Formats: sequence, structure tokens, C-alpha cells
Amino acid sequence: MDVLAKGEKIQVAGVDAWLIKRSEHDPIQLIFWKDGRYFNVRGMNIKADKLIKIAESLQ
Repeated sequence: MDVLAKGEKIQVAGVDAWLIKRSEHDPIQLIFWKDGRYFNVRGMNIKADKLIKIAESLQ
């Protein structure tokens, strides 16, 4: 995926994830795969640490 190349690779809930921040006018985005499921968590006007906490709470 081209979009992943633009992201910062981090760890979320024990798996690799990509944190993507394009510009201040675009949503921040967190993409990861866990237990065979794809997660794409996005938000406007939210800090990366809060978005990561939301992603870690997903089951």
C-alpha cells in the first residue's frame, strides 16, 4: 500500500501499525492488522497518543 510508505511504523496492542499524518487539514490515521482483522482508526482534531489508546482498546 502506498499510504503505508508515508506512515510512521509503531507498535499498537503488540502488532505493527502505521501512523499517518498528512497535513493539519487531513485526519490522522492509524492502520493495523490483528487476529486476521484490518483496523483503520481515523480522527480529526485528536492527538496521536489518544488515537493510539483508542486503537489499543479495540477487540
